[in-house]
Amino acid sequence: MPVTHFPLTFTQRDIYLDIERHTASTPHSLAVSVRLDASLNAELWLLAVRRVIGADPTTRLRFAAATSEGGQWLDEHPAETLACVNDLPSIIAPYDLTHGPLVRHALHRLDDGNYQAILGMPHLLADGHTFRLLFERVSQHYEALIAKQDAPSEQPPSFVDYLAGAVPSLPADLAAFWKARLENVAPLIFTPPTDLRGTFEEVSLSLPDPAVSDIRRYCTDSGLSVSVFFLALSALVFQSFRERNGDWIVHAIKGSRPRAFRDTLGCFFHVVPYLFGDRHFAPDQPLATLFHYVTAYRRELAQYQTCPMFEQQKLIPPGGSRLIYNYYDFDQAQVLGRRRPLTVHMTHTPAETHVILSDRVDGMDLRLRFHTSTFNDRTVPRRLAHMAQQIIQGATALKEVDWLLPEERSLWLSSEAAPAEAGITPVHRLFEQHAIQAPERIALTDGDLCWTYAQLNAWADDIAGTLQNQLMEPETRVGLFLDRSALQVASILGVLKAGGAYVPIDPEYPAERIRFIWKTAGCLWSSPRSPW
Repeated sequence: MPVTHFPLTFTQRDIYLDIERHTASTPHSLAVSVRLDASLNAELWLLAVRRVIGADPTTRLRFAAATSEGGQWLDEHPAETLACVNDLPSIIAPYDLTHGPLVRHALHRLDDGNYQAILGMPHLLADGHTFRLLFERVSQHYEALIAKQDAPSEQPPSFVDYLAGAVPSLPADLAAFWKARLENVAPLIFTPPTDLRGTFEEVSLSLPDPAVSDIRRYCTDSGLSVSVFFLALSALVFQSFRERNGDWIVHAIKGSRPRAFRDTLGCFFHVVPYLFGDRHFAPDQPLATLFHYVTAYRRELAQYQTCPMFEQQKLIPPGGSRLIYNYYDFDQAQVLGRRRPLTVHMTHTPAETHVILSDRVDGMDLRLRFHTSTFNDRTVPRRLAHMAQQIIQGATALKEVDWLLPEERSLWLSSEAAPAEAGITPVHRLFEQHAIQAPERIALTDGDLCWTYAQLNAWADDIAGTLQNQLMEPETRVGLFLDRSALQVASILGVLKAGGAYVPIDPEYPAERIRFIWKTAGCLWSSPRSPW
């Protein structure tokens, strides 16, 4: 019997190539779970799951490297379409993409007597909306079994029908459009090391109800969506982590589907690369301008909204990590008589950092998923919520939004204002004492050069004298615009000896981040290499 082959969609090709590059891990497995009542008939629930999975040809698609970019075909007579496993780790374990089965299910009792049902598939086959459809279909079949009625028979068009009309290659005009936009884009945010030892971690924050209501009201009054609001704030937070100036990208996941396939199981999402640059984060710029830019961005792209990752990687210099913005409005489903929250469990590559906004009727959650080898700032969800709170309370320009969390601001102010406690010797005095006790001992090396304690102390005294001769007042903040070097160490000691406070600033920081540090710290003096 002839086998029906289909090309991979752009999104599927991105996922497939990532899987091929990370064979030792499990990137792009997707699982969704829901809590069910203790009264559930587990046998009938499993029967309903089997009926739903067996009825849709999407679950019979199989994948293999038929070409350098992969391919897929429809297995008309699979040995099995569903694997029943015991737990979540088994759900997201590597799939045999060639032989299947590519749908997994687990049902187990929780400590409170209720059940947790988990469905999992490779992202190659399913987007998030697919799982809401799956659980709602299983619920309908289960209720029909309980009532001893006929199961729903209406079947929407399948993903296989969609693939029959999919475009196999990137149109020339789309490729040319994005080449012009991306050829000067810098590597995105981080530079992953070659050794990717580390762990995947997730940090989540549930926004309190008053804040959720205020955010929704602000967005309605401002004519923007909640998704756009937090996409803009994510760009604002992460622009401070860039390694250098230049345009960069936030990859926004969009789950839009053709109208005819609205109720179809399959992988329909695509990735829109949102370009940002220093011009979008000028301190005096009104927030409304940033929000308008993000709101209008997709509309102005018109038919050029999709640029596959594999095409971007041909245009953008290697070495960057991808920031992915996910807006979840699908993580609740009508299951067994009421709307129930769905919990999304996902895997991705170490070179991706995901900001996830779950926007439900009953609240909002902010989540950050990252790999510790490439990113490890766990404060991002709280920082986003903190900035959102300032905006809904009246901030109108970027310069009015404090990037520091309240405890960071409090610690910084207290450390600056508090007098030295009795009995605690300042570090530069300890250094002076050691210089007296062991003046000829080596204190510092920098390449082939070295300084004794006496030499380094004399160098620091010269710097302190220069500052004092220029009438620098006590507790003045001095910006040290210096690389890690002997000069930096001597300058730190010199500033402390002169009674000031030093603010180290890496010369390689983007100009906007330098200005932010300078203004936030309140620097009044700078080192000779400062841009000011």
